[in-house]
Amino acid sequence: MNLYQAGYFRKGRQGSNAGWGIVAPSKGMSQIAKDGFKGIAAKLVELKGSEGMPVVNTGLFLHDRFVYLMNVNYAAQGEDARGVTYVHGYCFSVADYYELCADPAKICAVTEESFPLEYDDKIIAYPVVNELKYVSLSFAELLEKYHLTDDEYRMLVLGAINAIENYSNPLCIRLSLPREQYKEAYRELLYLIMKGLPLHLRIKISAFSYARAGAAIYVSDHPEGNNYFDLDTREAVIDTSRMSQLGFTRIYNTLPAKAEAQRDLMLQAMADFINTAFENPLKDAGCALVEAGFQEKVKKNDGEGIAADKAEELLKSFLGYKLTNTPEVFDYLTDLLAVINQTDRRITDSKTAKKLEELYSKKQYTQFEREMDILLAHQILDQGAEGYKKLNGLLKSGQKYQVVCEEIQKRNAEYYRAYYLNSYLKHTLISLKSIQTYLKQNKIEDLEEQKVLLRILDHVVEKEMSMSEGYEGLKATKDLVIRILSGFSEKLDSAFKAIEGHTDFLLWKNFRMAEFDLEMVDDYKEMKVAEVAARGWLDKSCPTACNVMKLIELFEETDQEAMRDLLIQILFENTVLTTAEEKQNVQEIFRNERLDDINFSKISGIDCLLALYYDFGKKRFKMLEWGKYVKRKAPEYLEADAIRQMKKRSVFLANENWSEIILQDIQDTLANVKRNKSQAVSKDVIRGLKTYSDCLSGKKIRNDKEQQMHGSYCDALHRIAIGALMIYVLEFLLRMQGNSFDLFGEYIWLAGIAILILLTAVITVFKISRECGFENMLELYGMDSIPRLIVYVVVSVILWTGIAAIMFLNRGRLYLIGGIFYGLLALISAIVNCVCAEE
Repeated sequence: MNLYQAGYFRKGRQGSNAGWGIVAPSKGMSQIAKDGFKGIAAKLVELKGSEGMPVVNTGLFLHDRFVYLMNVNYAAQGEDARGVTYVHGYCFSVADYYELCADPAKICAVTEESFPLEYDDKIIAYPVVNELKYVSLSFAELLEKYHLTDDEYRMLVLGAINAIENYSNPLCIRLSLPREQYKEAYRELLYLIMKGLPLHLRIKISAFSYARAGAAIYVSDHPEGNNYFDLDTREAVIDTSRMSQLGFTRIYNTLPAKAEAQRDLMLQAMADFINTAFENPLKDAGCALVEAGFQEKVKKNDGEGIAADKAEELLKSFLGYKLTNTPEVFDYLTDLLAVINQTDRRITDSKTAKKLEELYSKKQYTQFEREMDILLAHQILDQGAEGYKKLNGLLKSGQKYQVVCEEIQKRNAEYYRAYYLNSYLKHTLISLKSIQTYLKQNKIEDLEEQKVLLRILDHVVEKEMSMSEGYEGLKATKDLVIRILSGFSEKLDSAFKAIEGHTDFLLWKNFRMAEFDLEMVDDYKEMKVAEVAARGWLDKSCPTACNVMKLIELFEETDQEAMRDLLIQILFENTVLTTAEEKQNVQEIFRNERLDDINFSKISGIDCLLALYYDFGKKRFKMLEWGKYVKRKAPEYLEADAIRQMKKRSVFLANENWSEIILQDIQDTLANVKRNKSQAVSKDVIRGLKTYSDCLSGKKIRNDKEQQMHGSYCDALHRIAIGALMIYVLEFLLRMQGNSFDLFGEYIWLAGIAILILLTAVITVFKISRECGFENMLELYGMDSIPRLIVYVVVSVILWTGIAAIMFLNRGRLYLIGGIFYGLLALISAIVNCVCAEE
């Protein structure tokens, strides 16, 4: 403990060091402390000359974080022999003040020699002392001296609290005494007051031995204000309205004034609690802290206990301060919460509730947690069905959930049962395994609970069916459902059947068409696919079951045309199979199981093949693979006659949209084959696909015989062109050799050649017609119709006439044009003849 000293005095008459100022301050005294001392001393000096003011006075004053025990002598001797004032005092911290207040005599009964009455210029700095000399005081003797009854003492203390907490004016204690006795009376009365006050209110006291110093408690020869106690008349004017709201003031009602020892024990216990529970007990000292200490250390243990109507207010006040993380704090909180819970009250202040939750998160004190859990249970009850969600949110909290549920059951058993049936079971039984485990661990005899469990089971089945992997997973889920149902009462048979029916429906609803397996058809029927497809579930149909039945019908169909129609419907109508994977699976099964049964001599068989060779991933027909398969199984369908029939009767080729798709796919295939020379493809397949392309694009197509006749006809025309070119060349050479023009000679020469050619032709025609007939001869040269014969003759006449005309005109440029014309004609005819031969 460090008690610093200083004086305040007016030195000299004039000069730089003259005037009022602080003198001889102890070493180490801070400037803030000095400033506070100087300010208080200056105010005390100003009181000199006040009416009735005693010569020597003492007092307690507070400034910033320091406390000052002051003594003032208004009759000190100055350097000019005139009377001046000398102020001396001690400065110490609030913490030291608190320690001194434990025995108020250390403040109130300090000996006179501790305070110098005169300035001593020989003292440069007063020493720092560790304690003050004081005399012991007797509380009982002082009570007797001032004749204070229990009620009068109570009013004296309450008046002091009013003044300390600024509830009203400073406390004026009026008594008639000689001026020199006021100081002693002040010390003794202050001692009585401080002994009755809680320790954390004692440190807030400021006091003076006479009036007008601005202290909270003072002595006077006349009453002042509305907060005074007259020791002469025993009249007390004390406003106790605020005091009545403070529980700790009951100490002065229930204990006699003389019960000093018992009161001291209570006050010390309250002080110990305050020092332990609050982080800044001295800084925050006040009635709120004292009230908390009283409620926890005194009120809780009396017959009445903590008042229920004050509990939330006390809780709010307590949590308004910075608290330590100690058992004392949580014990008090627990006691307050217990009162609130036992009287079925609530925390209405949101900030208080939030702070409690923050403390609860520390999870260090079991009883506090329990009371918080009970409080939560009450809040959940207030929320009705909305509280179910909060309860479910506590499921993972272990002990907390258990305490809350126990309290709810105790308070409202019907609410808990409703929660258990309508929310808890549904929230916790989220899988078939959990339901099965629950039924094994609990023997359920309550039919209402069984009904709830069946509803939950029905809901869980839907979820687990959707999560099952593959058909085997769906079957395993159904088997588990059947096993679970066996644990219920037979009285619920109709509910069992409903759930079984729903389970069958869900099995097929979640069946993946891509997993369809022809070998499992009998198993599908055992799983009631037909019944589900026929009736669905309630007002819902099951498209998947219907589709499975269509697939079964497809693979069991014996009529080929009906089978084709069903296959096309299944593959190309999205109402049956929706994904490429599902459709490819059916194609694969059909190839493996039914392709060998198809009669490819029928168009329906070729249609089935087209359906099987459609790539649903790329959305195009694989025409090259299709053509190769047709070449092996039904090569006639690569010929023109069969293709004409296909265009009329095929489901695909007779349909405009499909025929366009097939045409485009054929053209792309042919172009790809042409680009990829390394790909070995049969010429018959290529020719057949080209014939299909021509047919679908509207071109005229020919069978083999027609194609042969067309080639022969082109060959005949080619021979004419070649012959005309040879004759033109010979004539041109002869003309150039003679370099003259003899019209008669030319005609004779031409006529000779013509007769020779005609004679050769007649002999050839006669010879051929004699062997195979005239009609067959014409067919041999491709002239199977009159128009072709006419074209043949006309072309021959024109070419011969052209040669004669050129020779007759005998012009050099015309010879050149003629040569080019007949040469190009021969070339074109050769090309056309080669193309026809290739076809």
